[in-house]
Amino acid sequence: RILYFPPTADNGFAFFVTFCFILFVLEMILHSWAKSDFSRGIFNVKGYAFSFFFWLDLLAVLSMVPDVAWLASAFGLQNDSIDSLGTRAGKAGKIGAKSSRVIRMARLVRLVKLYKVTSQRSREKQQLDDLKKLVELGHLNHDEVEEYLEKANAQKQSKVGAELSDIITRRVIIVVLLMLCVVPLLTFTSPHDSETEATEFLHAVNIQAGYDCNYLERSVDKFKSFMAQLSGDTNSNEPFLVALDLSPTRCETRTEINFSNVDVLSHMRDEALKIIATDPINIGGEEFSIIATFNLTQYTKDQSQASIHLLVFVLFMLVLLSTQFTGDAQRLVLAPIENMMAIVSMVAEDPLEDFDFKSLPKSGDYETHVVQIAIEKITAILRVGFGVAGAEIISSNMAVEGGGSAVLNPMIPGKRVYSLFGFCDILSFDKCTEMLEDEI
Repeated sequence: RILYFPPTADNGFAFFVTFCFILFVLEMILHSWAKSDFSRGIFNVKGYAFSFFFWLDLLAVLSMVPDVAWLASAFGLQNDSIDSLGTRAGKAGKIGAKSSRVIRMARLVRLVKLYKVTSQRSREKQQLDDLKKLVELGHLNHDEVEEYLEKANAQKQSKVGAELSDIITRRVIIVVLLMLCVVPLLTFTSPHDSETEATEFLHAVNIQAGYDCNYLERSVDKFKSFMAQLSGDTNSNEPFLVALDLSPTRCETRTEINFSNVDVLSHMRDEALKIIATDPINIGGEEFSIIATFNLTQYTKDQSQASIHLLVFVLFMLVLLSTQFTGDAQRLVLAPIENMMAIVSMVAEDPLEDFDFKSLPKSGDYETHVVQIAIEKITAILRVGFGVAGAEIISSNMAVEGGGSAVLNPMIPGKRVYSLFGFCDILSFDKCTEMLEDEI
């Protein structure tokens, strides 16, 4: 709007923003009604309402209120005051405005998901059309088409993958918003950005004054007073302006126009010095120029402190992100796999033991939990199928250590067993039992 359109187009943009604001509010209401389950009460809602993306969308809608003129006027959010630097918004205001725009852009995540769903459905429709043509040509029958569709449905994204993707998206949005809000606050901006223009102005005064000492002295005094006010402390032991050299040298008998604070300069670091030298101009055989030296010690200290704070914040965010991502991966993927490996190891050590797998800590949901239950049932079937004599076969084939083989090997070398067998022969046992009957 500001770059490419004249001010007369502002009313059109205001109407467009109001229209978008109303659409966003309606979209939130309809989405909450269609994608939420309120059957368990208002405090136990499942779905979109009161979820992470609900609050994100709400912040995005609220961030549009200052841009809607009649709403901003109704809530008293229009601020026409101008601060001491002549800007309409301070640093915090600019950060807030930038963050609100990013929150609105976060709504585009939903558009990305919508694009993925739409493109997926478009591909599926194209595949169905191709399969229909192949059936019509006689290259495929209906059974083969159904088998192909079943395999295609089985290859869709798992619930674990969808959950992990959703969690990562939320983490990234939160981190980006935090970085946009906190980093500018921890980044030090030098307040000393007017000394160059003031020195250039004094250079013009130096040329204009010529040998008018009164005019030159008053200008130099005002320059010094302005620099003292710019530093914020006129009584500081480390003044902002520490040296000034006006050429050509003149009027030195009346006041100290050129000076150099040697005591301060001797204790300053090189990076704390800022020297501004104007381009010399030759008039009447004399060169007019100014060399001003400024003390940026306090600025370098503030900048170093801000850099330390920023470094600590970045390290904190890295550690927090690493912990969060590791925890999510551990909860959704790694812990279920570790449980599965524990089950396999327990069965390999003692295949005949009837283990209570429910005593293991519950971990994982969705497909990983299904796989874990399947492993428990498979081990039980192995014990029933191979029995006591096949315990060694189960143990050897399910051993985790040593890599193992993907092929079942039932030809495990046997073990020699020593035993004693007793034999007792009762003659005419059938006749005895027949005579004794129940008295046997």
